[in-house]
Amino acid sequence: MGTPINRDRYGVPYLTATEIEDLSKHFLEVMAPEVLTHPTFLPLASVMTRLSEEHGIKFALDESLGEDAEGNKYLGWYDVTKRVIVVDAELLLDDPRFPFTVAHEIGHWYLHTPIKLDALGLASEHVFKDTPQTVLMHRKDAPSIHGRIEWQANRFAAGVLVPRHTLKPAVISCQKGCGIVKNLGTIWIDGQRGNRRDHRWIVTQLSELYQTSRAVVTIRLRELGIAQYKNIGKPPSQLADLLGTAVDSMFGGGAEPDL
Repeated sequence: MGTPINRDRYGVPYLTATEIEDLSKHFLEVMAPEVLTHPTFLPLASVMTRLSEEHGIKFALDESLGEDAEGNKYLGWYDVTKRVIVVDAELLLDDPRFPFTVAHEIGHWYLHTPIKLDALGLASEHVFKDTPQTVLMHRKDAPSIHGRIEWQANRFAAGVLVPRHTLKPAVISCQKGCGIVKNLGTIWIDGQRGNRRDHRWIVTQLSELYQTSRAVVTIRLRELGIAQYKNIGKPPSQLADLLGTAVDSMFGGGAEPDL
């Protein structure tokens, strides 16, 4: 189902953030085109059914995955050989971590199936196993190949859960709903209490609309240029760091990114 991807000799993709955006859009065009026509949540159950019927991907959601050797809880994994995506049973369906974990593991299937895991020393059993610690390997320029792979899966997950093509229309609708009539489609973040209040309200509304965490919505607004800084006296953080902060707020107990 995928589009051509440039890879190294181990099968690891060379991907920019923009390329991952394009790949996530292609995935949605095939698997859930309705989410690109208007702002709405990704119908994960339908996507999982289609992946099972059309691509032979199995899903297991009722297993306790246990912990790794360091005592870190497994969130989910993708078995390349058996083509099985497993999500730990503790991630309830209404938990914002659930859709992100499922989308993250689908990202491993979509982007990383050709990777030679044994050659990279990642997993002798050919399984991507994700704990909060591995998911938090978020930096694009991480020194390890594993870190780059996890960053790619995180970016893919964010792209399919909150598509760039519907986010600005969703923001405009929220702004009109709270009486904003100027600069529609842009959220100014500055020292004014009213603007920060409006930003928090819009993030909450979008989180409910897309059925994902406030943290993921926040980073999507920033990285797509919808949330703009103005006269706040400090430059914004690097986007790779913000993505990591968003993921950390879900899986590592950190604070939400302050945007």
